[in-house]
Amino acid sequence: MSNSTQSEKSDATTQASGFLRDEVERLKAQYQAAEQALEEFSRQTGFVSVGDRLTLIEEQLAELNRKLVVAREELAESEARNNQVRRLLQEEGGIETVASVLDSPLIGRLREQEAEVVREIAELRTQLRDRHPRLLLKRAELEDLQLKIRGEIDKIVIGQDNALELARVKVANLENEVAVVEAQIDRQTDAEVTLQGLRSERDADKRLYETVLARFNEINLQERAPQKADARVISRAATPLDPSFPRKSLTMAAAIVGAAMLAIMLVFLMEYMDAGFRSLQQLQQQAYVPALGIVPRLSVLEGRRTTPEDFVLDEPNSLYSEAIRTIRTSLMLSSIDRQPKSVLFTSSVPAEGKTSTAVSVARAAAKAGQRTILIDCDLRKPSVHESLRVPNGRGVVEVLTGAIDLEDAIEIDLKSGLHYITAGAKAPNPPDALGSEAMRQLIRELEDRYDFVVLDTPPVLPVSDSLVLLRHVDKAVFLVRWGSTRREAVLAGIRQVQEANGDLAGVAMTRVDIRKHQKYNYSDSYYYYRGYGKYYGT
Repeated sequence: MSNSTQSEKSDATTQASGFLRDEVERLKAQYQAAEQALEEFSRQTGFVSVGDRLTLIEEQLAELNRKLVVAREELAESEARNNQVRRLLQEEGGIETVASVLDSPLIGRLREQEAEVVREIAELRTQLRDRHPRLLLKRAELEDLQLKIRGEIDKIVIGQDNALELARVKVANLENEVAVVEAQIDRQTDAEVTLQGLRSERDADKRLYETVLARFNEINLQERAPQKADARVISRAATPLDPSFPRKSLTMAAAIVGAAMLAIMLVFLMEYMDAGFRSLQQLQQQAYVPALGIVPRLSVLEGRRTTPEDFVLDEPNSLYSEAIRTIRTSLMLSSIDRQPKSVLFTSSVPAEGKTSTAVSVARAAAKAGQRTILIDCDLRKPSVHESLRVPNGRGVVEVLTGAIDLEDAIEIDLKSGLHYITAGAKAPNPPDALGSEAMRQLIRELEDRYDFVVLDTPPVLPVSDSLVLLRHVDKAVFLVRWGSTRREAVLAGIRQVQEANGDLAGVAMTRVDIRKHQKYNYSDSYYYYRGYGKYYGT
C-alpha cells in the first residue's frame, strides 16, 4: 500500500476518533444530567418506586368504597324509617304500628298495664257512677300510663332522628376520606409517570453513551494498530468494446413481444366494448336472416339543412336516397309468388331510426308512382305526424272505434303524393286495438285500394303491439341501429318476431357512418363507399 493511501486512512481514522471523542463527552454529560434529574425528583417527592405504595393506597380506596356503599345503604334505610315515622305521626294512632315502637319492651309493659286499667274502668263503670272517686282515680291512672307511652314513643322518634343524623355524618366522612385517597392516588400516578419518564430518558442516554463509547474505543484500537493494504492489483482492467448491460437484442425482443401482447389485449378489449353490430355480414352470421341493406347517416351539414324524410325527396341521387330505394327493391323481391303489399317496420328498442326509415321508404315508393299509404301504428308514442310536420288529428284509433270513416282519416303528403293516416287519440289498450278484427279488415281494405301499405310500429322488446300486427301483414322489416344497439337486444327482438310467426323479409342497418364503416373492411363497405361513393356525390 502506498504512503499516500496510508496517510489518507490515518487521517480519516484520526478525524473519526476526534469526532467520537467529542460525542462521548457530550453524551456522558447528557447521561449524568438525566441521572441527576432522576435523583432530584426522587429526593423531592420521597418516591423511589411508587408501584407498591400505589397498590396499598388502591387497596385502601377499595376498602373505603366498600364501607361507603354500606354506609349509604344504612343511610337510605334510616331515611326511609324516619320518613315513615314522620308520616305516621300525622295520623292518629299510626305511630303505634311502627316496628321500633312495637319492639320496645317498656312500651309493651305499659300497654299491658293500660289494657288492665281500661278493663278495670269498664268494670267500675258498670258498678259506680261516673264521678265516683275510685273511677276518677282509675281514669287518672290511665292518663298517666298514656303519657308515659307517649313519652317513650317521643324518645324512639328522637332516637330515629339521631340515628339518621349519625348515618349522614358517617357517609359524609367516608366520602371525604375517599376524595382524599383518590387525590393521593392521582398524585402518586403523576409521580409514577414522571418517574418512569425520567428513568426511560436516563436509560436511553446511557445506552447511547455506551454505544458511542464502544465505537470510540474500537476506532482508537484501529488507530494504534499498524495499517495494512485493503486491496492488491491482480490484473489491469481493459476497456470493453461493447456495453455489457443492457443487451440491445434482448431489450428489442422483449419490447416486440410486449407490444404484440398489448395490441392483442387492446383488440380483445375493443371487441368486448363494441357491443353493437358493425356490418350486415356480422348480423347475418348471428341472426341467420336476410339483409335488405344499410341506411347511411346524414352528414352534420346535411342534418342541419334537412331531415332524412325530406332528404330522400330533395336529393334523389344521394347515397341516402339510393339506400332507401335498395331496401324498397329488396322488399319487392322478398317474395317469389307476389310482391308484398303490406310491410311492417319495427325494431328491438326505441331510437333505431324506425319512423324516419319507414317514412323515407313510403315517400320513395309514392314518388316512384306506386299508390302508397303510411299508417302510424305506434299508438303509445306516435311520431309519423312529426316527421311529416302535420298535426296528429283523427286517425287509426278513431277508425278502429268507428268514430269516423276511413276516407275522413286519410291525408295526403303534398311533397310526394303519399297518403297517410296518423295515430289519432290515445288508445286505452293498444295491443287489443291493433290485434282486433277491425284492424285486420282495415289493412285488407287498404291493400285493395293501394299498391303498397307501410306500417310504422313500436319496438318489440318494450311492448307487444308490433307482435300482434305481424299476422295481419305480408312482410316485416327489422331495423338495427349501426354500432349502437346491443347484440343481445337485437337477437332477442328478431327471435320474438320469428316466434310470433311473422314473415320477416330481412334486416336493415340504420344511421350508418359510412366513413367509419369502410374502415372495418367489410364486404358491404365497398359497395356503399369505396366503389360508388363518387357516383353519388359523397
